[in-house]
Amino acid sequence: MWIGRSAAASPLCDAPPPREPLGLYVADVADTETPDGTGLTGVRRVADLAPTANLAVPSPDGRTVAVVDLGENAGPCDGGTARLVLFDVATGAQSAVTGLTERIGVPHWSPDGHTLALDGDDFATGQTRDVVLVDVPSATARRIVTASSVESSPVFSPDGRHLAFLRHDDGARGLASASIVLADADSGLARVLALTGTDDEDLVWSRDGSQLVVAGARIEPTCDGDGGSSGDDGGCDVAGADPGVRTVDVATGELRSLSVTAALLQSQLTVSP
Repeated sequence: MWIGRSAAASPLCDAPPPREPLGLYVADVADTETPDGTGLTGVRRVADLAPTANLAVPSPDGRTVAVVDLGENAGPCDGGTARLVLFDVATGAQSAVTGLTERIGVPHWSPDGHTLALDGDDFATGQTRDVVLVDVPSATARRIVTASSVESSPVFSPDGRHLAFLRHDDGARGLASASIVLADADSGLARVLALTGTDDEDLVWSRDGSQLVVAGARIEPTCDGDGGSSGDDGGCDVAGADPGVRTVDVATGELRSLSVTAALLQSQLTVSP
């Protein structure tokens, strides 16, 4: 499953719009080599997409795809209000999710396919980033507002019983230290699983649900003598960062280092089966 078009298009902002719109494609993986060398058979265009569509996430059963874009009227290099659209793979029918925030992150499916979890914020109002839950059957979103915290990267456990996410309690990213929060998916009751001591960017569960993997960096700020910035506009800046990937034991909250060579602002972690 992928987003694309059959003809090449220029990436330049002032280039003429492509004649063919972006599309959502699906295909079967062949057991043997195919004549065209792709290894794919039964390639099918499910639906046309907005020019700014940039992410497609299939449901666990493969029947529905959640597509993130910046809206029908946004150009390839223009900002816009994000949309999340649900596509039926068999028919191409689509439903735009209502009640979303202005900007949204990567959606993650619950194991039963009934809910999507993502993070989002509203740039215009200055509200901080929060966890957003989408009820798939009704295509409606509900924001879990926490005024004093920045919360991001929500992911369901493999059994669907828990939702883990990152929390930055100082209300800002960049110079923050995160905690990993574990919430009951039914009751919403939450507890802090671990204090990471780092500014974290991504979170993923192990397949058996016993561990979480987190990517982030220990940020060292620099400020001038009176608390202002070394820059022109005031505030502190980043003097250095020590990135890494760690695992967290869900039963004990114990952190263990996996890598100290991961790039800063690591994203899209994944775990093998």
